[in-house]
Amino acid sequence: MDDNALLLALGEMISQEISAPQLLERLVDVIATALDADRGTIYLLDEERHELVSVAAHLPELDELRIPLRKGVAGFVARTGRLVHIPHSGSDVRFYPGVDAETGYTTRSMLAAPLYEHEGDLLGVVQVLNKRHAQGFTERDKHMLTEMARQAASLIQETTLTPPRGVVPSPAPST
Repeated sequence: MDDNALLLALGEMISQEISAPQLLERLVDVIATALDADRGTIYLLDEERHELVSVAAHLPELDELRIPLRKGVAGFVARTGRLVHIPHSGSDVRFYPGVDAETGYTTRSMLAAPLYEHEGDLLGVVQVLNKRHAQGFTERDKHMLTEMARQAASLIQETTLTPPRGVVPSPAPST
């Protein structure tokens, strides 16, 4: 996927007047597909509660996932602003197994990057899990996720999907 492909793909959806939740779901789908990952998640920062809140995810087991900033790889990325690549989740102390225990899913590898607002403030984190090929996530994947995170954050901000600072709304009830 080239540097502008994500925005182009999602720009078409914006012109179709899809809802914000649909756009976020499509965004996480595009990112996971581009990186050949089994799952993807977009978290937004809830500053008041010091948590990351899943707003779009391949997470059929839960409606929402809240990760304290002090826990897990996503929390580490949010605290440090650094991309993290974990080739083997069990071998990294930053990995928080509580999510796998809650969902029954097995995380083998992950790649996570920060999402920044135009002003440079943290907006959230995007992560992908379990590269589908045995070689795992590559240097190219790291570069792609960094670029896609930049584009995704810009898209989220430009489409007014972000709430006022520090407030992450609860998802709409399922129908």
